[in-house]
Amino acid sequence: MKIAVFLDVDKTLTQDFIQKEYAKALGCSPEYEKIESAFQRKQISSAEFGTKIIGLFAAKQLTEEKAEQLFGTVRLQAWTEELLALEVDKYLVSSGPSYYIDPLAAKYRIPEKNVCRTVYRFDRRTRIIESCNAVDEQYKADFVRERVGAYDLTIGIGDNAKFDGPFVSHCTIPRFALHDPFVDGDHRKHAPHP
Repeated sequence: MKIAVFLDVDKTLTQDFIQKEYAKALGCSPEYEKIESAFQRKQISSAEFGTKIIGLFAAKQLTEEKAEQLFGTVRLQAWTEELLALEVDKYLVSSGPSYYIDPLAAKYRIPEKNVCRTVYRFDRRTRIIESCNAVDEQYKADFVRERVGAYDLTIGIGDNAKFDGPFVSHCTIPRFALHDPFVDGDHRKHAPHP
């Protein structure tokens, strides 16, 4: 039986938003929070979010090298290692940044063709972040829909019905992960659940 798992990254495999961790390290959390809040309320699109993040992070001199150095500052969920060790085909399906998701995929030997993410680019001369090709909910849904037919069983795991629902709904088993119980105020042990 061929099985695949399609995983969101932000707040599913990571404890918090990837960009939030980078903003914290770059010293621009308040500005980031305004951008994230507008995006979560759907006041801005994925492309507008990317443009605003690029402006913010470029002002803080985020280079490709600095982005690589900050990779380890993003905290993973307790269940991430176990999920990514499963003996099934794994896909990362996220609108998160390539400068974090690509190294994560490489660390867990997930092929590049199995990764959907927003591709951020850095200026060749200054090496500072400069542009991106944003990924939205529809793109993620299309990415998954085009691949699920190759499997007998597919599991989709996300954390947010609004942003991940369109892609997990294409899977045989759609699931939504709870967050860290100590952060969320519930001290029972949690793992991904329906």
